[in-house]
Amino acid sequence: MAVTLDEVGIQNYPAGTFCESVEYEAVVEDTFIPACDSSFGAAGTYARMINFTISGNGDLNAALVLGSDGGAAGAITGVTDGAGTRLIVSTEEGESNTGFNTFSATGEHYPTAV
Repeated sequence: MAVTLDEVGIQNYPAGTFCESVEYEAVVEDTFIPACDSSFGAAGTYARMINFTISGNGDLNAALVLGSDGGAAGAITGVTDGAGTRLIVSTEEGESNTGFNTFSATGEHYPTAV
């Protein structure tokens, strides 16, 4: 089951792994071209990118880390689903004798990249 950002509460990502936190920021670069009289001429955006961090308890999902689409298991709804290219910048995993394993992954998703 993919993590959906519009539902409140503990979510399963995927079976046996609990997503504790998903944070993301959509970034876009823009350009402005003034008219001959210095008024507004034209503007455009490019290089759309989404920076994301996911963390929780259980095992880190291989489909997310390997950058495959992984079906629902590799997608974070509204962040890395759909077309594009995903770049995982860092991963962390932790083990404990007294608690659940922990994980976190940080990455960038370029929705318009091929």
